[in-house]
Amino acid sequence: MIDIVAIPTRDSYFAMHVPIDITVTVVTAWGDELHTNHPNAPHGEGDYLVCAVGEDGRPNLSDVWVLNGLIFPDCYDISRMRQR
Repeated sequence: MIDIVAIPTRDSYFAMHVPIDITVTVVTAWGDELHTNHPNAPHGEGDYLVCAVGEDGRPNLSDVWVLNGLIFPDCYDISRMRQR
């Protein structure tokens, strides 16, 4: 398990880094299967599982998606990202 800590605010997201040597499959809210660290593309140090903050301030795990680790910093402001 990889722990992350996030301070939820409006329009914020939870993200969990998946190291390059681990593959995870998620089924999205729209029914597609997405895979982390697929061997046919570069991923940097690994991909990320991302989800929105739910109304209770916790991760909305009913809608999780995968984002390639190489483009993650280009898509999200990681300046306040903390690792635990």
